[in-house]
Amino acid sequence: AREQEQCVATMLAALAQLTHISRSVVMKWCKEQPQGTMCSLDTVFDLVCANHYAEVPDQYYETLRLMDNTATDLDILSCSDIVRLYDRTAIQVHSKVDSWLNDNTVVTGAQSDHTDAPRPRRVRVAYTSVRRKEAAPAKEGCKWLHV
Repeated sequence: AREQEQCVATMLAALAQLTHISRSVVMKWCKEQPQGTMCSLDTVFDLVCANHYAEVPDQYYETLRLMDNTATDLDILSCSDIVRLYDRTAIQVHSKVDSWLNDNTVVTGAQSDHTDAPRPRRVRVAYTSVRRKEAAPAKEGCKWLHV
């Protein structure tokens, strides 16, 4: 039982590495399952692989590197645990963005002794990056890595 708990913890840690579309695909599927549904990591991985736009980051594989691959086929993951995991990490991401915006807010406007002087305004500084969309991975690219 202890070994299984460790496997579940490792699998959830790996799933936490998924981002954006991959995470949305898994979250949507898990929310559609009846309460108490258990699934395997292979099932979740197949869902991600079925979506051409989803990506599996290297950290996902790194997290699972030391785990026995036979465990990935066992229905030991709770769909509601996965939803909770993503809800919790989504809140953390939002708070990181909020704190980043607070730290990168610039105060403009001159300070003056005159009471009719314009009050300083807070201007949000946003940095954006455009990432080129990679070609959809080949189906063969979504296989388990045996290390």
